[in-house]
Amino acid sequence: MWLILMIVLAVLSFAGILYLANRIGKFAFIRKITKGKKGFSTLTGLLIAVVYTAVIWMAWGSMNAIVCILHLIVFWMVSEAIFALITKIRKKTFAKYYAGIVAIVFTVCYLAAGWYRIRHIMCGRRSMRYRQIKKSGILRWQFFPIHIQERHFMEKVLRNI
Repeated sequence: MWLILMIVLAVLSFAGILYLANRIGKFAFIRKITKGKKGFSTLTGLLIAVVYTAVIWMAWGSMNAIVCILHLIVFWMVSEAIFALITKIRKKTFAKYYAGIVAIVFTVCYLAAGWYRIRHIMCGRRSMRYRQIKKSGILRWQFFPIHIQERHFMEKVLRNI
């Protein structure tokens, strides 16, 4: 089962990188660099997408790179659909490629907010860092039903606050 999941993730990531290469090639500065040649702009987009993926892969590991790429792909597709709908309603095209800009900015903000929230867990009214919670043992106990371990759990929480 895990093997199938990993194969599907790899195939989706590869197809997504090709999709991103095509979309990155739509930016005006890429078109200026490639002098308007569509094949070269897609190739330049592929180079940028592969470098982006490789940097994330080297910095945070393979699964994080796949997660970041898949989020970017999904948000880019949603952004493309929204901007296509807006273009249909306006009956006029946009001068710049705003769909790509919005997708990149939204992806970065979304993943940064997730990174912050996973490292600053709220315990009641207090924000604790993940290391503090792990060190205090609270994290271990929160997965069990509270009525079974209530007394021990509350003693541990009160001792560490």
